[in-house]
Amino acid sequence: MDNKTEIILARYLAKESDAEEIRFIEEWKDSSPENIKEFDRLKKLWDKAGNIPSAYTDSRVEEALRQTKRRMPQFRSRRFITFIRQAAAVLILSVVLASAYQFLKTPAVSEHGVIMKEVTALNGMKTSFTLPDGSVVDLFPGSKLKFPDVFEGVKRKVELEGQGYFRVTHNSERPFVVEVEEIDIKVLGTEFNVRAYGDEDIIETVLVKGKVMIEKDENGKHIPLKTLNPNQRTVFNRKTKKIELFNEPDVERYVNWTKGILAFDGDPLDEVVKELELWYNVDIVVKDQNLRKFRFTGTFNGESIEEVLSLLKFSSDFKYKITEGEIRNGKYSKRKIILFN
Repeated sequence: MDNKTEIILARYLAKESDAEEIRFIEEWKDSSPENIKEFDRLKKLWDKAGNIPSAYTDSRVEEALRQTKRRMPQFRSRRFITFIRQAAAVLILSVVLASAYQFLKTPAVSEHGVIMKEVTALNGMKTSFTLPDGSVVDLFPGSKLKFPDVFEGVKRKVELEGQGYFRVTHNSERPFVVEVEEIDIKVLGTEFNVRAYGDEDIIETVLVKGKVMIEKDENGKHIPLKTLNPNQRTVFNRKTKKIELFNEPDVERYVNWTKGILAFDGDPLDEVVKELELWYNVDIVVKDQNLRKFRFTGTFNGESIEEVLSLLKFSSDFKYKITEGEIRNGKYSKRKIILFN
């Protein structure tokens, strides 16, 4: 099944198809017995998942995982394996089709005659997609990217809010530009990570491959600030308007999140809290302000939020309390975590 069919099928199962999309799915089903079987299988999984898009919005996937863990000891080996396979199938379908659904659900707006699209990675779900020029983008949970339906003109421009990893298709005649408020990140073909949250004072760029130029726009003029080579990182301070360049022998720790790995290396509490909130779709409250003086180190790959917190406690002296989400107006609220001494 190709990407186009996945997207249209997601809309069809969510009952948001237009007449043309309905016709497309019906023709696709009728084209072969295998497609009918595949459709029936996916529909059963979709129904079992209980409406995928709202599952992410309402944290039902996270709740289902917690319930699954609690129920694990009750199953004998064969029944246990069958149950886990079914649960995994539902969650895999959630990731594939909900990503497609979210991509298509994002409204297109017109800016100066150009049709723009905006993709949002929901909290708790990393998103990966391909831009019109073939470049691939990974978005950290809670991040947004705005881009045109078709790249026109001398530059390929996109706008980032949050954190994204870019694998840019080379085009020597049309530079690729990531706009993040005060600065532009211009490349020809390369791989790099950008962290640019609106509530943080810094904009961070880490280069893995190729070459990157950081520019500042002043009265319509593009002023070069720094040029990055592989294994280098720049930090632009929004308040001071200054930029620093650092050599980074280990850039992997900045981009491991694209592989599902969270890595902290002496990071301040505020940064750790932000990433955990987005990654696990939880709310974290720091009750004692003196905890902000601590820095945290650890690498996590698939651990639960409880396991992460237990391991991070080795980096400092804190306690935590978790309040489970509640059902309010048919929706699950986020789990709440309080950090204290």
